[in-house]
Amino acid sequence: MAATRKNTREDASGLPRGFSADGFVVATLANPREKFWGRLLEIDLRGAVLCGIPVDSFEDFVRQLRAGEAAVPVVTFFPMHRLQSMEEERGDGALPSLSERLRRETGRNPKRLFSASAKAVSRGRRGEVRP
Repeated sequence: MAATRKNTREDASGLPRGFSADGFVVATLANPREKFWGRLLEIDLRGAVLCGIPVDSFEDFVRQLRAGEAAVPVVTFFPMHRLQSMEEERGDGALPSLSERLRRETGRNPKRLFSASAKAVSRGRRGEVRP
């Protein structure tokens, strides 16, 4: 019986080392050039699946959440040939991450909002915003 070797470039979730299964990333894409922010759901040789929004839509997304309007992140597959780079999104102390800003400005849990099963966000009966 041959022992199988674990790929040292992956962690237990199958994601590349350094990326957590529920972490947020910023993907820089080519053709067209854009940046996309969200939760990394899957990644393999074919590409990456993220639940998120374009970075340039962040302020509008936050505004919609605060106003109680429908705001839905999208689950999107990006083929590997479009991915120029992907970095784990983190704050640096003085400058908060987008996740931290979203939580601070809306009171919402970003991990919950950006799950693969996220539904439209709307205003509740008492005016609270909820998924």
